[in-house]
Amino acid sequence: MVTIAIKKGCIVNHKRVLRNMKENKLVCSKFHKIGRRYSFFKVKVGKTANNILNRKFAIKETNEVWISDVTKFKIPGSQLKLYLSPIMNLFNS
Repeated sequence: MVTIAIKKGCIVNHKRVLRNMKENKLVCSKFHKIGRRYSFFKVKVGKTANNILNRKFAIKETNEVWISDVTKFKIPGSQLKLYLSPIMNLFNS
């Protein structure tokens, strides 16, 4: 059983605290769950590139193979998104 100790020395059960918060329409923003679900959908967009490396990542010359990936970041408290696309040379990482 989880209990919460108040500064005055009273011990209160967490269920009572949640019930009182619900009655007074108080919401803890830090622990409030946002009702988002995982949304994955398969859509064929464009052409898939051929796998010419075949997982052979040992490269013998510089500037022979470059790789990249795109990552999307959401800015908290805003509708803005940032995209990061690092580029790496496989010869010397």
